[in-house]
Amino acid sequence: MYNASTLKTNLLSLIGWRQNLDPAGTQLLKMTTSDSGMFFNDEHPLLNFDMLFSLAQDFTNITPTTWSGATAYVVGDLVTKTSIIYECVSAHENQTPPNATYWRVMNLFSVWIQNQTMGSAIRAVQKWIGKKTDLGTSRNLLERSTLFTQTGNVSDTHTSENKVVGLEILPARFKGLKVKIISVGTQFDANENPVALKLFKSGTLTANQTLNVNYAGAGSVQWDTVDWELDPEGSYLLCYDEVAITASAINGVKDYTRYWQGLQYFPSGRYFQATAFNTGESISALWDLSTNIYTLSTNYGLNLKLWVGCDYTDLISEQKDQFKTAISKQVAIDMLQLIGNNPSAIPNRFANIVDWDKIQYIVNGERSQSGLMKELNDAIESIQFDMTDIDPVCLPCRRRAVQIDVIG
Repeated sequence: MYNASTLKTNLLSLIGWRQNLDPAGTQLLKMTTSDSGMFFNDEHPLLNFDMLFSLAQDFTNITPTTWSGATAYVVGDLVTKTSIIYECVSAHENQTPPNATYWRVMNLFSVWIQNQTMGSAIRAVQKWIGKKTDLGTSRNLLERSTLFTQTGNVSDTHTSENKVVGLEILPARFKGLKVKIISVGTQFDANENPVALKLFKSGTLTANQTLNVNYAGAGSVQWDTVDWELDPEGSYLLCYDEVAITASAINGVKDYTRYWQGLQYFPSGRYFQATAFNTGESISALWDLSTNIYTLSTNYGLNLKLWVGCDYTDLISEQKDQFKTAISKQVAIDMLQLIGNNPSAIPNRFANIVDWDKIQYIVNGERSQSGLMKELNDAIESIQFDMTDIDPVCLPCRRRAVQIDVIG
């Protein structure tokens, strides 16, 4: 699992394209810098600016939407004003271009080559993940857990103390793990509309998520689907204010609490822990967490379904330099295939020098013993990570323990 949009942003400046040497011609407005010092053009002489420009589709008849002061723009949106194309660089509404804070001049060739390049970069990442999956050294889905596997007895209610109450969730501190709340369960002795739930993260003053539950279960548990991602840092507090509701929470702990050596424990999984709490503070903003009083005797009518999976987004972003060779080879292969196929069927002055068979030889080499494809596979094989703090379930190829063998 990975977030392709985040990776595209983080990989954007890893390798660059060389700028058009003709200052009067079309200029690239993105991807001209290289954090690694590598440039895609160096992979093969055919990957020069003129060749790529001649290959791209004809943009003269493509005009983005005319700028409007009534439209809310997000990063990446394209507009035209006075025959100039602008790209949004900061979300806003009613900021007239040109305005460097919100807009920058853009040309569609820059957009085209960036999209082609980033698509190939993600393809290289996917090949690496696919390779590790084939070898059994990476995993996808790990766990789906429900905090309380059954609902509480409808006659066992929690008496309101007019406090802020809820559950504190502590995700496991492993890199490569992604924990999500996928459903929130509520259980009260009467219908309640609404129950205002808030999810706070320690260290953040405002609520990360809010959910107004229209509880109509009348004693039964009611599940509401959410998609709340929990970072593996800090703790999360899902809570509501008892003062704001008239129904009583049904206690789901009494039947399902775990006991061990006379001690009582809240349910937990390998990748998270949860504990009920109450506090006299307001939930208009994050409060002083030292005022929390923790309890094992009630869950305040709340339950959770959590999803845990492997996510390589941060891992790849932090160590993206390991991918530079593989990405460079993949981009070169895809661009050369594009040159050979000429899918837009655009007549150009380079058409006579493009030989399909030669391009295939450049890409695939002699009996797979040479060529860019072999170089790509070698680059993927050679990727080595610093896997400190990475859970071995996500990348079980880690071997840190002392190896014991029998000498015969």
